[in-house]
Amino acid sequence: MKIQFACLLLLLLSATVICEHTFHEKHVIEEADGKDCTKILESRNLFASKKHKGCKHSMKFVVESDGQTVNSVCAGGVKKGKSKKPFQILKCKLDKKSTFPKCVYTTESRNHFSHTGCLNYWSFPWSLCCLLLLC
Repeated sequence: MKIQFACLLLLLLSATVICEHTFHEKHVIEEADGKDCTKILESRNLFASKKHKGCKHSMKFVVESDGQTVNSVCAGGVKKGKSKKPFQILKCKLDKKSTFPKCVYTTESRNHFSHTGCLNYWSFPWSLCCLLLLC
């Protein structure tokens, strides 16, 4: 029983670290990255869906200038709720005229509050995984 619990704990901790890395890789950009969706999606190899072999219809990014915007939402152990401050969100939509493999996106930037769900069940600083439901 102790071995099963230890394995489960290790699995959950590793999943949390992967989740944080994946979330940041796919949904967080720095202001220095620029605000051109097509370039951002190409540079991160996110412009095409591997499953459907076509252009993604839309993608949203949180713009971070200090590297702490997303982490600050979960720092207090918030499990579910609405962000206290608005986020700068970059919304990318597929241009109707573009076709795979040349995916071209329109870019819209706006500030708004976001609904959040955070996994921060342990106190380890590296176990933070914040999921933003960007509506």
